[in-house]
Amino acid sequence: MAQFLYPNTDVNTGAWSGSPINNEGNLYQNIDEVTTDESDFVRAQNNPRNSKAIFGLSSGATPQTGTRTLNVRWRVNTSGGGSHSEMSFDVRLLDSTNSVIQAAPTVFPPTNFLIWVSLNLIITESISDYSALRVEVEASQIGGSQTGWIEVARVRFQIPDEATGGNASKIYLIT
Repeated sequence: MAQFLYPNTDVNTGAWSGSPINNEGNLYQNIDEVTTDESDFVRAQNNPRNSKAIFGLSSGATPQTGTRTLNVRWRVNTSGGGSHSEMSFDVRLLDSTNSVIQAAPTVFPPTNFLIWVSLNLIITESISDYSALRVEVEASQIGGSQTGWIEVARVRFQIPDEATGGNASKIYLIT
């Protein structure tokens, strides 16, 4: 079985807000579900510029070797007239020392992108402490004249089962 780590705290949400839960300290509750619920999400402010939000993840045990995948479900949303917004969206997995484990910048061309997209990052870097991981999302409008923003519906980090601690030894007493 795999271990799944979900957001469990707001570390720093900056100018991000939530729907339907918009209480400081509780925005993570919009993106922590096991099954994606696209009716609740967190969103960057309108026309963001380097707008960041950081969410703590639940603790996981050091896993066996295997694939580790960070899944983020998100979309670009726009309103108003003018040219479509061009958005940049970055996702980072941070460890206990604030080092970036993985980054995935994505730039969307000027379009009205109202469908949800899943971003899956395969984590290849070493992680020494699975009890203090955080996810940082960053949104920027880099072009266009429409009002635009990014919405995130789910964050999930999947890691292999807990490491068993090596080979067990058996001692037999022969009489």
